[in-house]
Amino acid sequence: MRRDVDQIRNYLFGGGYPDPVSNAEQLAFLFFFYLVEGIDAENMARAKVLKQPYESMFKGSWTLRNPLNAPSKGETTIPKDRFRWSVWATGLSGEPLVRFLRDEILAEVGKKYKLRQDSYSRAIGGDSSGGICAFNAAYTHPELFTRVLSRIGSFTSIQWKPGVLDGGNVYPFKIRKDTKKNIRVWLQDGAGDLENEHGSWPATNIAMANSLKYRDYDFHFVWGNGTHSRNGGHAELAEEMIWLWRDYDPAKTSQEFTADPAEKDKPFFRVTTLNR
Repeated sequence: MRRDVDQIRNYLFGGGYPDPVSNAEQLAFLFFFYLVEGIDAENMARAKVLKQPYESMFKGSWTLRNPLNAPSKGETTIPKDRFRWSVWATGLSGEPLVRFLRDEILAEVGKKYKLRQDSYSRAIGGDSSGGICAFNAAYTHPELFTRVLSRIGSFTSIQWKPGVLDGGNVYPFKIRKDTKKNIRVWLQDGAGDLENEHGSWPATNIAMANSLKYRDYDFHFVWGNGTHSRNGGHAELAEEMIWLWRDYDPAKTSQEFTADPAEKDKPFFRVTTLNR
């Protein structure tokens, strides 16, 4: 049971982060949808206790904007229940997740809020499986997002099905051989992170940092002694935002990201101490 709960938790966290000064109108897309499910459940429970009427925001059906997001061919609507973050966690990954986010989620939020359409003004981030989801979204669709925050990212084999589906474990090698993407990346992990049947979180995050450095990406890697916890990232939130949004100009819609001069002349990351 604990393993199942941990796996679900790994998928839950992801979010878009705004520039706190120049780009305050940006909505924290994914974080909002994670929280809103809990708020809806609390409202339903409160209404039941107080014997007051309440209709869940997830009740009813949704007309799809993109037929490729249909669970089955020919379907034009889906239950609104599919917008629950916990449903995303078990039902979508990779390209289907990015497509659903782009065509359904952002389009719906955009009906109520004025959103920037340029990827230069959009960031995406998350913790654990949310971290790799954020990186995957920007890496495969830099026309949607160019700034990535990955905390304790699961660049491991959770989704790997040999001969059928690649997992996050391929990214350290994929980055070195793929066409370079115009994205800016902040990575964070700690020496006490997970070791399990899916892989080694500390080892793969170090490998990610070295691959990004090898290809001269604009990246920053924070390494500590932490476990698989959000605490380290929360403590660094201000620094993360300042670094990701440095030199942002709201009058622009694009920028070519180049390696941070402070990082460029540093050596590759190496493990120099052992715990035994």
